[in-house]
Amino acid sequence: MLYTLLCILCFINIICIFFNFLFYKRNYYKIKIIDGIQKNSQVCIYVKDKNHRFNFVTDNFEEFAPLYNVFGFTDYDFFPKDIADKFREGDLHVRSTHERLNIIDALELGDNVLYYNSSKFMIDNENMCGVSIDITNEIKKSEKVQETNNFLTHINYIIRHDLYNSINLVNQFFIKIEKKIEIEYLEEHKIIGAFKALKQCIFTLKETFQGICDFSIMLDDHKKLPVESFYLSVILNDFLKKTAYYSYVDIDEEMGIITANKSLMITALINLIKNGIKHNNSQNKKVKIYKCENDLLIEDNGYGITDEQLSKFIKPYSQANDNGEGLGLGLSITNLILKYHNLNLSALPKENGTILVIKNIFI
Repeated sequence: MLYTLLCILCFINIICIFFNFLFYKRNYYKIKIIDGIQKNSQVCIYVKDKNHRFNFVTDNFEEFAPLYNVFGFTDYDFFPKDIADKFREGDLHVRSTHERLNIIDALELGDNVLYYNSSKFMIDNENMCGVSIDITNEIKKSEKVQETNNFLTHINYIIRHDLYNSINLVNQFFIKIEKKIEIEYLEEHKIIGAFKALKQCIFTLKETFQGICDFSIMLDDHKKLPVESFYLSVILNDFLKKTAYYSYVDIDEEMGIITANKSLMITALINLIKNGIKHNNSQNKKVKIYKCENDLLIEDNGYGITDEQLSKFIKPYSQANDNGEGLGLGLSITNLILKYHNLNLSALPKENGTILVIKNIFI
């Protein structure tokens, strides 16, 4: 009987040792994981008890206070009162609602301002955990971008003002000359070609300036561009007649009316027309512009591109060739203009050349 009792006691003791071993092993790995997080975490993690005292922090908290002087203390022991008050307000909100709180904290430490993206949540009924990620560099980059944008906007206004004055003076001067000079005089002195070229140059300069003004306004989210309804074929013909590439273009005279910002839409369409002529290996270069149901089609007999290639070329600084000509911005600007008007550009397959489609432009 005694022997049996001893065996039972030994068996119970072995079981207790086994479970103690499992418990120790489990806690050992828990402690090892927590220690690894504490020493190697790139984000600041902390835990506060119900009295707002720290009972766990990762090692990178040391930039605010020595680690040996953290546990059992509160925010008021490390930070100025106004910052500690802000932290306490967030803590109380999380404890009262038991809801996660996501905020951006700004810490003024001497001459430096540090920004943290912080998340606070309850672990249990007493302990609250906080996770803070340093986003100071991202914030400063964003501020630098905004500062640069403000500077470029200011420069843009100055350039627009100076360009307007210069173009206006040249235009007025040319109008006066045109009224006083006779065609016979120009033909006699063989300068009629140069005179027509100068007239076209001034016209192009005026249209380009208007396009720059409207495009810069389009990029400003706070401003709306004026739109109007006009016969597309009439406007295109009026513009192209003053250019050197008018003979390459066939325009459908029955295209009808569209509603858009005139100068921007002409800028976009002219760019597509010029691309159809420029990137063209045919001996008889031709670009046709016509209507198909509610869509506008721009067809050329050049190299031809697929819809996939078009998606690549509409990205800024993408070029159709490697000869270094141009900046690779034409299609990107065209795409921005069409997007502004809620229109999309696509390419259809064609045996020789390209058909570019602007869908639903005539609705």
